[in-house]
Amino acid sequence: MTRDQRRTPDAVPTLLVCFAFLVGCGGAPPAADVSELIELLQSDSDEDRYKALATLRQLGPDGSAAVTYLRDALKYTKDDDMAGEIAKTLGAMGSAAAPAVPELTAALGRTTMWPRYAAIEALGRLGPAAAPALPTLQKMTRDRDQDVAAAAHEAVRRLQRSAKTK
Repeated sequence: MTRDQRRTPDAVPTLLVCFAFLVGCGGAPPAADVSELIELLQSDSDEDRYKALATLRQLGPDGSAAVTYLRDALKYTKDDDMAGEIAKTLGAMGSAAAPAVPELTAALGRTTMWPRYAAIEALGRLGPAAAPALPTLQKMTRDRDQDVAAAAHEAVRRLQRSAKTK
């Protein structure tokens, strides 16, 4: 192919399609099937589980069909990293994750920082439904970990503000 042949008008649409494919078209990502993501969450592969959680976070409230599974996963996992990622995912779902308030509140009692921090952040995003967690969150404003204490302070502020606007 000569240099002049590559510049023909017929080549331009192909180049644009290839470019759009590589960089994305700026539109919404294709809708994920939440049931398929729940299946991935049950995989033995950590990589599959983390990818499924990341996709659910991107879906936000549209991934709320996974809340029941995520509640159980948060309740029963012994892996603190996974617990933190699950809490973070529930937080990304906002008020759609309100049924998970008891499990997120229980996660505040974990010994490592990450799941506690992620659960605090999540509760702060759930709005008035997270009001039952307020007493525990208020105690956590005095946590030994400064990041956890600061996150708890912000979550308390958000929840109190959302209760006033109710």
